[in-house]
Amino acid sequence: DLQDALTDLNWIAALPGRKIILRGNHDYWWASLKKMQTATENNFSFLQNNFFTCGTTAICGSRGWLLPSSDNFNADDAAIYRREGLRLEASLEAARQAGYSDIIAALHYPPLYDAANESVFAELLERYGVRHCVFGHIHGSDASMVFEGIRNGITYKLVSCDTQGFTPQLVK
Repeated sequence: DLQDALTDLNWIAALPGRKIILRGNHDYWWASLKKMQTATENNFSFLQNNFFTCGTTAICGSRGWLLPSSDNFNADDAAIYRREGLRLEASLEAARQAGYSDIIAALHYPPLYDAANESVFAELLERYGVRHCVFGHIHGSDASMVFEGIRNGITYKLVSCDTQGFTPQLVK
C-alpha cells in the first residue's frame, strides 16, 4: 500500500531533479492522485490523464498495457488496454489543448513489439505528432522482443534501468 511505499518514494524524492512518475504493473500502492500527492508532500508529479512540461515540451503518458498481439491477451486485458488508451489520449489531448506540439510520451508497457504491428498506443502517438516515446516493463534478455527505433517519425526507446546499465537516458 501507499504507506509501505513511502520509504522508497521519500528516498527517490531526496535525489536531485524533478520526478514525474507513471504507474507500472507492480505499483499496487498507487492510490488516487490526491492521496499520493498528499502522502508525498507534492514532491512528485504523477502522470495520469494529464501532462507536465519541460520548457516548451509536454511530457504525456499512461501505464499502457499488454498488446492484443501478446500470447496471453484476454477479455480482461482488452478492457484495461482500452482504458489505458483513453488515459493516453486524455494526456495527449490536454497537452494539445494547452498549445503544446512538441511532445514526449512515456509508457510503462511497450507500445509495440514489432514495427509491423499496430496498437492503440502507437496510433495515438502518431495522431498527436509525438516525437519520442520511452517505455519500460521489459528487462534483461527480453529486451530483444520489443521494437526500438524510428517508426512513422517517432523514436521508440526502451529505458528499463537494467537494459541501460542503470544510466539515465537523455531524450532530446
